[in-house]
Amino acid sequence: MATVNKQKSMNQEYIESLMNDIPVMSEISNKVKRYGGTVKSKQWGVVGDVIKDAVDNKDVDGVLTRPYTEAIIAEFGRPALLIQKDDFVVAESDEWNARLMPTRNLIRKAIKGVGRIELHGHPDFPWVGTGWHITEDVIVTNRHVAMEFGFSKGKQFVFKVNPDGDTIKAKVDFREEYRQSTSPLEYLIEKILYISKPGDKIPDVAFLKLKKSKYLPEPLNLKLKGIEKDDYVCTIGYPARDGRRNDESVMEKIFGDIYNVKRLQPGQIMMYSKSASNFIFHHDCSTLGGNSGSAIVDILSGQAVGLHFGGRFKQTNYAVKINTIIDLLKNIKKSYAVKSVSTSYNTVKEKVSSVTKRKTDPSGYIGSHLGSGFKVPLPDFRSYTLKNDVVELDKEHRTNRNKYELKYEHFSVVMSKSRRLPIFSACNINGSQWYKIPRKNDTWYIDNRIPSKYQIDNKLYKGNDLDRGHMTRREDPVWGATRSEASIANEDTFHYTNCCPQHKDLNQNKQTWQGLENYILDNARNMEFKVNVFTGPVFTDRDKIYRGVPIPKEFWKVIVIVTGKKLWATGYLLSQNNLLGDLGETVDFKYGRFKTFQVSIEHIEKKTRLNFKGLSKYDPLNKADEGFDIIELSDYSSIKFDRLI
Repeated sequence: MATVNKQKSMNQEYIESLMNDIPVMSEISNKVKRYGGTVKSKQWGVVGDVIKDAVDNKDVDGVLTRPYTEAIIAEFGRPALLIQKDDFVVAESDEWNARLMPTRNLIRKAIKGVGRIELHGHPDFPWVGTGWHITEDVIVTNRHVAMEFGFSKGKQFVFKVNPDGDTIKAKVDFREEYRQSTSPLEYLIEKILYISKPGDKIPDVAFLKLKKSKYLPEPLNLKLKGIEKDDYVCTIGYPARDGRRNDESVMEKIFGDIYNVKRLQPGQIMMYSKSASNFIFHHDCSTLGGNSGSAIVDILSGQAVGLHFGGRFKQTNYAVKINTIIDLLKNIKKSYAVKSVSTSYNTVKEKVSSVTKRKTDPSGYIGSHLGSGFKVPLPDFRSYTLKNDVVELDKEHRTNRNKYELKYEHFSVVMSKSRRLPIFSACNINGSQWYKIPRKNDTWYIDNRIPSKYQIDNKLYKGNDLDRGHMTRREDPVWGATRSEASIANEDTFHYTNCCPQHKDLNQNKQTWQGLENYILDNARNMEFKVNVFTGPVFTDRDKIYRGVPIPKEFWKVIVIVTGKKLWATGYLLSQNNLLGDLGETVDFKYGRFKTFQVSIEHIEKKTRLNFKGLSKYDPLNKADEGFDIIELSDYSSIKFDRLI
């Protein structure tokens, strides 16, 4: 009876974790309301209203008494996505797609470094679990996986011998995908470096040495700091049929009777202690037996945070913390250099923002800045994926109804969770109140109004040609009734939330990006008029990854002014693609030709998935014939704010 109660308690913990994923539960409820249920609920003949009632009322006990309802919620909320050609299939859940797609390239890189441990000469098993490339030629897996083919002999670890007297051989196949059309990617395990001793108080870890090859997939990047409860993670590994421990009929429905191939299983961290003595954390990804040794990967960064070692389907799962794994690896083989993008780089002063300590709240971007009758609101989001990628401020830091707007003096920023960069900045310029504030030694700030994990700090910019490129330009908001007000705005522009990685030849070139910015500000100052400027990067799945960060290839601006008692809006696009070269851990930037283009605002809306709320009708390029809505600019004085003829 005690075992039954314990299992129910563990199931309850898992279902409660699922139910607390409010966006996913709301999506299930909406699907029932609009379509009568999810795809699987219709296939399985489960009444949609039963599911809706369960998720709307967080009826954990009711779900536990209905196995199919539980399976539907688990399959939708914690899917097990097949992997093909080093990429995961799209989930049914739009919410999960919104979480996964922005960092798809980072996750794909991690996928390549995870393999299935296969055995030759074992009397019972052709394969025994999952392992992943943690540092040069070294695979990490679980103790209980390695013990199937290895054991301790004195101070060494050796391979077992089968009943026929032959030594069992092991290898890692980094493919083994569903309906695989390519050949295996196998590498021999030539040595067992370490198998931890048995016992619950000792981490379930083993390290295996691969035969050296220049074709090995890259080691996974590691996240050593900033790991917290409720972080979105995914398990990457090889779930196997496990009818001994799990409800086989339900298991088959969720996994589609497809086992032993690579999958990505997203979920959340359920419990994470900061204590160094506690080497275990809990997660709620849908795992099976073959997942032993799987990588637990942070979705936002694509970095490994732990090693899955145990649990049960639809129950609590356990993983060893990445810091514990690194400590063990260093102890057993100090000559191995553990690869990690968490290395600290510091070349500029860095502080925590003082915005929250000021006596008055910053003004932020003001939509009515251009005068009565010319209100220009902040853009909103045309895509469900983008809307769910926006960083929300804690209630105590919200200064209006907009829960996404980070307000600074005379400008505002909206941040992306997945990219840890601004989606856009919006700035008011007042040429009649502008002050010349000289640039001193840079001090950059982390904004404590949002979690630091959603901000990229100076480690990205160390030792390369990347600038911390201001989105709202330093000089643009530097105006006010007093010099003190202008000085505050100047300081506010030095927040990491207001910058993106830009090649120095783009950011500093007076004929391109800086040239356009100078032209805007010079005219505003000389003519003493007001301007609204929106600026941001273009995010794509094809952005090149450098130090774990996808680097935007293009940037855009939208400029709005009033002239002749009329509102005019123009858009601009600039690419740094041919400056970035092949971004790797060693960077050789390619220098090339780059241009600025005037483009239609509709063109920018399509690229960014932002909605500028009717600004297109004030754009000279609005409804221009195809081919005429993109104009190369060779001379900024040729920009016109009237409709093209």
